[in-house]
Amino acid sequence: MADPTAITAVVGIVVSGVVGPSVGGWIASRRAAREHEYSRVLVDRKEAREVLDDATQHLGRAGRLRGALDSLFMTHAASIRANQPSHIEAFHEASRVVDLDHARLALRFGSEHPVVVAHADAWRALVFSSDAVNIAADLGQHADVAKSWEKLKQSGADFDAAYERFSAAAHELAAVQLQPRSSRR
Repeated sequence: MADPTAITAVVGIVVSGVVGPSVGGWIASRRAAREHEYSRVLVDRKEAREVLDDATQHLGRAGRLRGALDSLFMTHAASIRANQPSHIEAFHEASRVVDLDHARLALRFGSEHPVVVAHADAWRALVFSSDAVNIAADLGQHADVAKSWEKLKQSGADFDAAYERFSAAAHELAAVQLQPRSSRR
């Protein structure tokens, strides 16, 4: 008959020598994987915030320049390009930057995401503003200023609505992105 103390000692040696290190290794491996995942999530959140912040700043700047077009168009009408070339170029450059932001947003969130769709709508409104001003400037004294003015006003309303949708979607996205995983359940 085996001695219970000897059996306990042998089992203790086997467990501490074989099972203990394997369980400890498995626990350490799981912990390292969780820490890696957490680090990756933090980096992804940071990048998402940066893309949203950049797009918001660029849309805001383009929107302010677009808003000034109304006043400048009322003052200069079809001669706006000749009388305000620096403002027109600043507006076009701001619109080009917004276009570049769209690619970053689509890559990060997918082209069908509400923040990307709203951003695209805002960009299209900027393009329509540019078209309204450029058509009037190109036609000069033959331009239908009233028609261009209506297009410019409509593009402003379209931009404002799209910017609001973009801001709301970006805020919602950032709020979800910034919450810890346990509070999203």
